[in-house]
Amino acid sequence: MDASSPPLLEATLGEKLVLPERKLDSLEVFLERFPGAKRVMIDGTERPIARPQDHEAQQANDSGKKKRHTRKHLAAVDETKQVLVLSTAREGKLHDKRFHDEEDIAQGVPDAIPIEVA
Repeated sequence: MDASSPPLLEATLGEKLVLPERKLDSLEVFLERFPGAKRVMIDGTERPIARPQDHEAQQANDSGKKKRHTRKHLAAVDETKQVLVLSTAREGKLHDKRFHDEEDIAQGVPDAIPIEVA
């Protein structure tokens, strides 16, 4: 396996079309990838990480709650809870609303599909 080959899990998930998108570029991409989606819900989630050894890195990755160090993601899921779009990870204290405004992961979702932001 050469360095340019994707990891096995990523290749398999991509082949099965269950690997979430990072960003929807257009309406056409959404309709092609998720033809059965009737509703989209967007919410932030925090993924715990190992406590960094460097003091500055600890402060940057402190969630401000839950007494742990985390990375934050925004996820757009459909009514079956399949993850459609998953943002890149962000560090530190960040409100879901501000993250959503900066990331805009739902820009390619058709207007006819209701979007709920939690």
